[in-house]
Amino acid sequence: KYHDTSIGSLVSTHRTKLGPCDVMTQNPSNAIIHLGHMNGVVTLWTPASSEYLVKMLCHKGAPVRAIAVDKTGQYMVTGGADSQVKVWDLRMYKETHAYYTRGGPPTSIDISQRGILGIGHGCHTTFWSPDALKIKMKDPYMSHNIPGRGPVETLQFRPFEDVCGI
Repeated sequence: KYHDTSIGSLVSTHRTKLGPCDVMTQNPSNAIIHLGHMNGVVTLWTPASSEYLVKMLCHKGAPVRAIAVDKTGQYMVTGGADSQVKVWDLRMYKETHAYYTRGGPPTSIDISQRGILGIGHGCHTTFWSPDALKIKMKDPYMSHNIPGRGPVETLQFRPFEDVCGI
């Protein structure tokens, strides 16, 4: 559902017809909504269209658990229950490369305004340099463990600073 919060009215309602969605994010460059579905599909939506604009099979047979889009709108990062984090080029809707998470599937992904990729998985977080969106990196430049505290539910960068809350 799309609501106009300035006047409090409903703008439009769309049914995905793809089952429950656990993940939703907005592309900061064009305001398109990205929905992650239980069947591994990501769909892209606008309020003006009653059908999805794009349907991408991102994690075959595994639910999509996290989505992030960089500030330029060129790269989307998805995390699936298959313990993979995949980087997608939205100009071509193609996967560029993937990373595996150890210690649990990704539960939260965010990209800072400077392009740092943060991933929460199990009781771990890993942080990848801005180049990790463009080319496959061997290792993250920083990681943080939270032993005994359960899975990371949310990882989010503060705007205008590379400070991350977990």
